[in-house]
Amino acid sequence: MAAIGVPERIAASYRAGAHAPQNPLGTVRFEDYLRRSRWFPGQRHRDVVGSTLMTSNMPQRNAELRAADTDRIQVAQLLTDAAAQGRLGIGEYEDRLAKVYAAQTYDELDRLSSDLPGASMRPRGSRGCRPAPATVLLAIMSGFERRGRWNVPERLTTFALCGGGVIDLRYADFTCPDVEIKSYSIMGGQTILVPPEVNLEVQGHGVMGVFDHHAAGRGMPGAPHVKVRGFSLWGSVGIKRKHRRQYE
Repeated sequence: MAAIGVPERIAASYRAGAHAPQNPLGTVRFEDYLRRSRWFPGQRHRDVVGSTLMTSNMPQRNAELRAADTDRIQVAQLLTDAAAQGRLGIGEYEDRLAKVYAAQTYDELDRLSSDLPGASMRPRGSRGCRPAPATVLLAIMSGFERRGRWNVPERLTTFALCGGGVIDLRYADFTCPDVEIKSYSIMGGQTILVPPEVNLEVQGHGVMGVFDHHAAGRGMPGAPHVKVRGFSLWGSVGIKRKHRRQYE
């Protein structure tokens, strides 16, 4: 870039190598050279990043702006990280989680996460959170499990044929506010474990089998909404609400 207040011919001659003794191997940037040269004696300069003059007058985010679902999901993941690391007990974790899902503004979310590592680096808005890709889990005369920390996709399909599987959502990271699970069991069995705060809708059917609807119902306001659909033929799909236990 051409220097401010310096003739363009000086900038051009520098790039052409006219000042090679002061710029060995081309390792000194033109902006840095100007600072050290006689052309700017005693003048203070702003930092240069990527040849673009930067200032500290960046606009600040209004803490009273309404938070999005993705913002609540990001803070919920921070809380889960803290619980897994032993920074939060399960009781405090679940209490904060309920408040995070009910939060309406950035200020409320910041107060709930300000004492946790990584809170200051959290991006705001949809840029920081993308749904995990759709996933298919199969158990054909075998089994599958999803337990502990894992990313819950927006769409999850499970199929058990003469086999079984477990889907545990209690310690998982939700990557979107609405999740659809399609579960199919033929002469097999599946179990889906759901934490208390999740809003659960069940639309499955059992044909000479069982598709459990007892756990369906509302959880906490603002918490993820999980819809379970599918069928069981000579098999079962069991859905249970279960509290978390302390991380080991």
